Amino acid sequence: RMVLRESLAKALDAAKAKGYVAEAEDCAATDAHYGFFESLLTKRSVHSGAPPTERFRKMFPAQVLKDAAMAHRVSGLLSELPPRDKVLVVTGVGHSGYSHGVPERIAKRHPHVQPYRIWSLKLEPTVDLEDEQSVVGALADAFGPAGSSDPADACLAFKVLDAKSATRAAYDQVGETAHLTGNARRAAAVLRRMGYSEAEIATAGDDGYNWQGVGCPHRFARIREGEAVLDMGSGLGIDSFIAAAAVGGSGKVVGVDLAAAEVRHANARAAARKLSAQASFAVADFE
Repeated sequence: RMVLRESLAKALDAAKAKGYVAEAEDCAATDAHYGFFESLLTKRSVHSGAPPTERFRKMFPAQVLKDAAMAHRVSGLLSELPPRDKVLVVTGVGHSGYSHGVPERIAKRHPHVQPYRIWSLKLEPTVDLEDEQSVVGALADAFGPAGSSDPADACLAFKVLDAKSATRAAYDQVGETAHLTGNARRAAAVLRRMGYSEAEIATAGDDGYNWQGVGCPHRFARIREGEAVLDMGSGLGIDSFIAAAAVGGSGKVVGVDLAAAEVRHANARAAARKLSAQASFAVADFE
C-alpha cells in the first residue's frame, strides 16, 4: 500500500529499516518480468508477440518489493546452511517458470548455488497426456517455441480430474462390499486407539469393522440427549449410530454422504438396529 499511496522509495526505505530486504536492494526489474506480471492479470500470452499494456506499471513495483523480501529471506537461510544442503523454495509461476524476481536475486547473492526450477502446469482437458505431440504443443503454449525463453528445468504437467465423481465412485465400491463380515476384534482395537470409549465401541458393535474415520469426533462434539445431529460424510453410519445412542429417543441424527451405496447400507443397518425413526441417511453434497 505504501508503494501505491506514497512511493517505491519510501516503501523500500521502510523495508530496509525493518530488515525485510537487502541494503543493496533497488527493486530493479526487467521488462520481461513486467510482461509476465501483466499477462497474469490480462491473460495475454507472453509468447503471442503482442506487447504488454502499461496499465499495471504503477502497482508492479509492489510485486517486485515482495519478491525482494522473499529472496532476502531465502538468501539469509542459505547463508546459514552447509554448502551441500538442499533447500525447497515454493514460489509463483513467474519465479519457478522463468526465473523472474526471486530466483534472479538469489542467484546474484549466491552464484555458487545450482538452482533447479520446477513448474506445475495445469493442462487443458483436451491435452492427451499419452500423446507426445499433444504434450509438446501444451509446453510450447506455456514456454514459447524452443529457445525463445528460459523455461523451468522440469515441468509437472497435470489435468484436473472431477474429484467429486472419483470420490463417489471409490466409496460406492466400498459400500457394495460393506455387507461382508470383518474382524470385529481388530476393529475394536482400532477404535480404542482412536480414542473411542468402551461404551462407544460397544455401540458400534459388529458395524465397527466398517468404520472409516481418522479420529474420534465424539470427544469434541460432546453430544447430549435430545440434540439434533448432522453427520456430514457419514459413510457407513458408525459414528451416526454412536451419536444416536447419545441423543436418545428424543433426539435425531441425519447422515449425508456422496456415495449412494454407502447411504443404502447405512439405512439398512439403521433399520436392522431398529433406529430408523432416530437415524436416517441421505445422498447429498456438503454444499
